[in-house]
Formats: sequence, C-alpha cells, structure tokens
Amino acid sequence: MGNESGYGSEPGYRGDVELGYGDEYDDEEEDVKLLFWGDEHFGSAVYVLVASGTLIGLAASNFAIISSDSPAFAVVLNFLLPLAVPLLLFRTDLRRVVQSTGKLLLAFLIGSSFTIGAFEIIVS
Repeated sequence: MGNESGYGSEPGYRGDVELGYGDEYDDEEEDVKLLFWGDEHFGSAVYVLVASGTLIGLAASNFAIISSDSPAFAVVLNFLLPLAVPLLLFRTDLRRVVQSTGKLLLAFLIGSSFTIGAFEIIVS
C-alpha cells in the first residue's frame, strides 16, 4: 500500500490525510453513505415532485384552468420555483460547467450585461 519512500504505508493512512489509528474515518464514511442513500431514495422523489408541481401549475395557468390571480398560482411562483433552482443545482459541478462552456459563458455574460444596461437606459 505504500510507495518507495515508505510514506503512506503506516496504518490509518488514507490518501493525503493522516487519520491516526482510530475509527474516525469509518464513522465519517458511514455518515456519507447514509447521506447518499437518502439522496438516492428520497432526493429524487423531491426533484420529481417539485418539477411536476411546477409544470402542472404552469400548464393549468396557460390553459386557463386557474387564473393568474389564484392563490395556487402564487404558491407556484413564490415557493416552488425558488425551491426548484437550488434543488437542481445541488448535484451540479459548477467548476466543470465553467470549464466546459469556456468562451460561450463569457459571451453570454457580456450579452446579458448589455441587455440589462440597455433596459436601464430605456426605462430611465
């Protein structure tokens, strides 16, 4: 398990961190496994419920089943949509997104900035 210098061959050594001889690593590993188990079994259900609720609310509003003055419409806009954005971003690797988009992200940000600036100029 060690290398030529012998570094890393001591008991309790995991990767770049020396944890000693205790069971601290095993306890943390079990906590992480439990966290991911909950995410796999319950987290996906939350994503589906939020997305379904949002889509049903938007479809009902577009087909005039509920009016835009309805309290149900306010719940969708004020509660479900702000909740859906962080839930979608929890599993996103933002560093990878920035690296993979490259110059396209820069072009989008510049275009967005100019659009906001133009709106401010027109409104004032």
